[in-house]
Amino acid sequence: MQYSQCHALPSKLRISAFAALLAISGSAAAQVASNGGEMVGGVNRTIDPVVRPIRSLVLPGAPASAPATHRDSTGGVTSAVSVNSSPPSCPFGQVFSGGSCVPLSSLTHCPDSPVTWGQGCSANLSRTAHGFTQSVSAASPHSGSATYQCDNGSWRIVGSPTCAINCPDEWVSWGREGVCRARLSGDTHGSIRSVSAASPYSGSAVYQCDNGSWRIGGSPRCGIYRQVQGWVPCTETIYRCSNGYVGRTPPGAVIGPTTCEANVYTTRCQSNEWVWESWN
Repeated sequence: MQYSQCHALPSKLRISAFAALLAISGSAAAQVASNGGEMVGGVNRTIDPVVRPIRSLVLPGAPASAPATHRDSTGGVTSAVSVNSSPPSCPFGQVFSGGSCVPLSSLTHCPDSPVTWGQGCSANLSRTAHGFTQSVSAASPHSGSATYQCDNGSWRIVGSPTCAINCPDEWVSWGREGVCRARLSGDTHGSIRSVSAASPYSGSAVYQCDNGSWRIGGSPRCGIYRQVQGWVPCTETIYRCSNGYVGRTPPGAVIGPTTCEANVYTTRCQSNEWVWESWN
């Protein structure tokens, strides 16, 4: 009977009652949510609030993971700014040149070529491909080395090249008035040679090759030995024997008894002493 009465309510009144029921339900749900609870079977059951991770949003067509970039947010919109300034990685068979990746085959080889550097150092380079390097040594009369790199058809020097002039064969002299002399054989820059003076003088010296010139160093010695002749005091022994012998040496075996007396005299002798005379 009660059902029939409700069913008999006008349609407009039924809609209003349904709206009121929704409003009451919404208000209850809002109150439950504000208390950190949930509705179960129409009963408010309070639960402890928890922090739930927010799932990242992956846009269609975007990679699952992207390299780290500097990000700047303006007006709620996040924009990515790249901080990678190194040259890009080129595909196999290509190199980065002129601001882009180009085929290695399109770059020009460097030809056979003579090169010079420093104070007249020279050498010959052999043909090679772009990017390769060659190290060469200087041709005589110079010494040194350099490294060149092929850059799209042009040879460019790299690193720290060295170059110096070798020293030639040369007669050198030292001592007072240059009386001591010797001959040095040609050698490379920085080499050290020891020489002895030519006769009649005596002595020695050390020379070093300094970029084409022989320079003396250390403590050179130069002089000459002279023979000094003269008379100097000396002693002499004279033997006098009973048999009549008088001489500087004892007599040999003689017949009969013989006695000798040694007499020492002071006299003078001739000197042939060699004396060093310095000519430094």
